[in-house]
Amino acid sequence: MIGCQVGPIMAASDRFCIEIKGKGGHGAAPQHTVDAIVEAAALVTSLQTVISRNKDPLESGVLTCGMINGGYGYNIVADKVEIIGTCRSFTKPVQEMMISRMNAVCCGVAQTYGGEINLNYNYGYPPTINSYPECNAAVVKAATRFVGDLRSHGPQKTMGAEDFAYFLQECPGCFFFVGAALPGVGRPHHKSVFDFDERAMYIGASILVQLIRDKLQGIEVTL
Repeated sequence: MIGCQVGPIMAASDRFCIEIKGKGGHGAAPQHTVDAIVEAAALVTSLQTVISRNKDPLESGVLTCGMINGGYGYNIVADKVEIIGTCRSFTKPVQEMMISRMNAVCCGVAQTYGGEINLNYNYGYPPTINSYPECNAAVVKAATRFVGDLRSHGPQKTMGAEDFAYFLQECPGCFFFVGAALPGVGRPHHKSVFDFDERAMYIGASILVQLIRDKLQGIEVTL
């Protein structure tokens, strides 16, 4: 199966780090502290409303808190917590909305619980956008020779990210997926058991060669 389509095909990938600062103390005397863990728990929950209540349901966006670190012992109120995560989007308005709302939520939670929250947001890969229908058509034509018409243009869109996005910002092109799943076996990305059907490499290489042949067809070469 070959997956390609005109328009956004992979998302922008950004990274954020949130530092929560409170006031540590004894777990038996919380009234003298500002509990950074309680503050972090409220913040993680509140951040989910950025997607569920601030983003247009017809648009795509993801906000994931992937890491949370903090605490020293079972009877100690932590004075600091760090949250690290990723935001994904296909458009600039959604990306900027998430940043704006994240800042507002951080300020609100900090004011509510009495701590200090600092958001450090880093832009990553831009969205991968197939902006050239003619390039997409060329891939479909080449792929049809090897996987057939019904398997040569399956629409594909994912919130994953790809540095090929930078190439598409500079020149015409088309990013496409090559199906490589092992039949009946779940071996997904970012897993220690990841594996793929190596026959897919033949398909991918063959399509690239065919694209070159199609491009050169009819061009007279003088040696």
